[in-house]
Parts: sequence; C-alpha cells; structure tokens
Amino acid sequence: MRVSYVSGAIPADIFEIENGDLNYVGKLRVGRKLVHLTTPGKKVYMGNGLAADFMLAEVEAGKRYYVLLRPNWGTGAFAPTPIKRNGTTNYHTAKADFSKWLKNTKVTEMKSAEADAWLAANQEKFQQIYETYWAKFETKSAEQKRIRTLMPADGK
Repeated sequence: MRVSYVSGAIPADIFEIENGDLNYVGKLRVGRKLVHLTTPGKKVYMGNGLAADFMLAEVEAGKRYYVLLRPNWGTGAFAPTPIKRNGTTNYHTAKADFSKWLKNTKVTEMKSAEADAWLAANQEKFQQIYETYWAKFETKSAEQKRIRTLMPADGK
C-alpha cells in the first residue's frame, strides 16, 4: 500500500528479486495498493522511485501479509516496509491508521503481458539499479534488517 503524499508525483516500481533476477510486481502510485501472489519462502523486494530500497521477507503459504511503501526523504527511494502484527515497529496492524490504509487505498490491477513487456524494455536499467542499491542495503545492521523483514508471524 502507498498512502503518503510525499513524492506523490513519482511512481514507484516494485520488484520481487529471486536469485538476483528481477520479477516486476507493478507500479504503485499514491492511494493505491497491489495484490501480489508469491511462493512460500525467503524473499527480497525492491521499491524504486529516484533510488531503490529493499525489504526482506520470509512468508508462509496461505497467509496474507501487508507492506507499506514509504518514501525516503533523503534518497528519493521508496522503502517497502513490513506491517508487523506484534507491534515491535511503528508500522503494525494494531495502529489506528492501519484500517484507514486498507479502506482508503484502491487495488491496482497489473496485466501480466504488459508487465512482462515493460520489464523486458527496462531490464538492464533496473538490474543496474538493483546491484548498486542492494550493495548499500547489505551494509545495514542486523537490527535495521530485522525492522525491514516481514516474518511468518506477521501474516494472518
């Protein structure tokens, strides 16, 4: 979900990274949300605006997880941020804003053929972006990565 109007004129592209390969999830604008089906296991997601940022995930089959796409004021990136169920971060399901985020965002439908064509035309550019910003993300502390990791218990 993308709810912040900060950097609202900049669309954010979302990718799931598997073994270093980019899979395009979709484009997210303010007031919109994407529904993304994936396989269980460990995941890496990248949000890109003027720069890129990442979220780690360990998801289980049959669960629904929520992620907030937040603008990073300093870099122009969009940070995919896990919405936790346990309240250990500022973004959790018990937060009063959570129900507003769900209600006030509209689903963006992605057409697979269009997404595949778009990625094919932009693959090299985004692969470079991924490699550059992933190296920076890897330098984060264990605590910074924990906050940016969607865990099995965060699903419902």
